[in-house]
Amino acid sequence: MRLYRLMIAACIDHLRSPMLYSLLLISPLLVAQPLLPLEQRSSIRFCVDPQWMPFERINRNGEYEGIIADFMQEFARQLPIPLQLVKTQSWAETLHKAQSRDCDLIPAMNSSEERLRHFNFTSPYLESAVVIITRSDAGYMDGFNALRGKRLGVVSGYIYDELLEDDYPDIQRVYTNSVRDAFRQVASGKLDATIASLLSATQLIQEQGLTNLKIAGDTGFSHQLRVAIRKDDPVLTDTFEQLVQALPETSRNKILQRWYTVRLQQAPDYTLLYQLAALATLLLGLLYYRSRRISLTSNQLGQLNSRLNDRNARLERLSQHDPLTGARTRLQISHELQQRFNQSQHRGQSLSLLLLDICQFHQINRQHGTTIGDLVLSEVCQLIQELQPTDAMLGRWSGDQFIMLVPGKHTEQTLLLPLQRRLEQHSFSGGVKLQMQLSLAQPRVGEPLQELLFRLEKALRNRTSEHE
Repeated sequence: MRLYRLMIAACIDHLRSPMLYSLLLISPLLVAQPLLPLEQRSSIRFCVDPQWMPFERINRNGEYEGIIADFMQEFARQLPIPLQLVKTQSWAETLHKAQSRDCDLIPAMNSSEERLRHFNFTSPYLESAVVIITRSDAGYMDGFNALRGKRLGVVSGYIYDELLEDDYPDIQRVYTNSVRDAFRQVASGKLDATIASLLSATQLIQEQGLTNLKIAGDTGFSHQLRVAIRKDDPVLTDTFEQLVQALPETSRNKILQRWYTVRLQQAPDYTLLYQLAALATLLLGLLYYRSRRISLTSNQLGQLNSRLNDRNARLERLSQHDPLTGARTRLQISHELQQRFNQSQHRGQSLSLLLLDICQFHQINRQHGTTIGDLVLSEVCQLIQELQPTDAMLGRWSGDQFIMLVPGKHTEQTLLLPLQRRLEQHSFSGGVKLQMQLSLAQPRVGEPLQELLFRLEKALRNRTSEHE
């Protein structure tokens, strides 16, 4: 730029010099720095959200992992040059480095008017519903309007901040460093709620043992994740747009299945391992100091037992309850059903069984995606639990079937029909409306439990056939 100014000054002083006129015309070309073709670059630098599992993170070993990391591996196979990770400590730092051109792209970001000032975006390659997380004692929340006047945890720099600023300014936002931090503050009562993707919410609640949290409702907003590329690099933008468009659907499904089914199911096992390691460390410390600090040891042992009992209770709940819906697993509800059935036969007590089936649930997954389908199942379970009698037990009998155990003798008019009407009138996530089929049965004198269950399922099949 200094050379350019000197050329202009020289031209002003020597306006009659043809050579200086020529230099003035070509000087911008001398200063400009054209973009190199992709093959001539040494690497492509990228920044990520270091704490956003299961989507992405930088783990303790400095390795990049998660759903988005697997997508980036797919893209890297098609590129002529390597991808280079630029490590950051927070999402805010990632945004700063990307805007200052310290990295060339961010692999997963929602588009917005503000972000379009700094980045070019590809087409979306991954979608995830965003849900509201509250403590278990809170009621159902239908969208952002239900959060007005509440303290909502929002990660600094996330897209939610722009969305709430424009459309919901009366929601009190409290900024946190990460999604995990926001969940812990909700669990401890410092915040009323937070919002997160359904995948992140499911994993964190299980992984952290936050059993007093629940998915309270749908926001109506979903992540549309795209590759964000620096604004001044159209070559890189065109390259990644082609990669996104060419991504096979089979590869996309394999990545999602790998993280959604395997990693989330393994989380409780890792938790138990950490608990056992912590317990062993504490016990060694207690034995070492026992001879010199008897009173302190007793106090510490009492605290340890309290924590252990609490964590064992959390582990027991995870093993007995379906991780997606929170209802009892089939194994657990079958065990409790056998106990209640035996008691009713010996003591002459009445017992009612209700079986609920969501009609054509596979069509919901096909039309709206499995993310919305999973959220609908969670909402169905929550709604049933709000409407069921206080002494009833609810379990997930199969993928789209639930079974309810209710003490006493009930009729279709008092139990079955009101519940069916309420479920079919409710609008679930994605605007989904459900059709339900329900059957009701009571045990007969001397009838085995398996015969009772057979009658109950047969009655449901007959109702489904009549409906079709």
